[in-house]
Amino acid sequence: MDPYYATGKFYDALVKIKDWETDDINDVAQKVQRSGHPEAYRDHEADGRVLASTLTGQSPAGFSCLDRSGTSGRCQGAAQFHAADVRQRSTTPPTDSVITIRASSEPTSLGVRALCRGQCPVSYGVTTVTIGNRSWQTQDFNLPDWQESDSNAEESSACEITVR
Repeated sequence: MDPYYATGKFYDALVKIKDWETDDINDVAQKVQRSGHPEAYRDHEADGRVLASTLTGQSPAGFSCLDRSGTSGRCQGAAQFHAADVRQRSTTPPTDSVITIRASSEPTSLGVRALCRGQCPVSYGVTTVTIGNRSWQTQDFNLPDWQESDSNAEESSACEITVR
């Protein structure tokens, strides 16, 4: 029931599997978890690869979010989410509506922005995510995409998150 504990235990067992980095992903997962349905992992492989690639910054536009919730802005909650779940703390104290996060690397920053698009609009009222000269903004009827922005941010690892 605790995703941090479960993930840690999974990875602890994974690294003990011989050739875990190169063997078939379904077979390696089966060796770790020993499921009663040994081929079931294969059904989720493509989705897992998309999520992993997006959240590690390898596919920066892997998914988006259409937010029609109108959730009130919770800047402090979004800052706490990033500190706990993403292990990235804001580099300036959150204001009423803006958090600035300086990620440890550009891929981490890309992962942060993926999480912002996928999780934060509904949970924390995130409306805009800006990294460098690229910006993503929620919309009511169209699935939003990244656009060129007028941001003066020079660093691709700095992420500015705006809430309602």
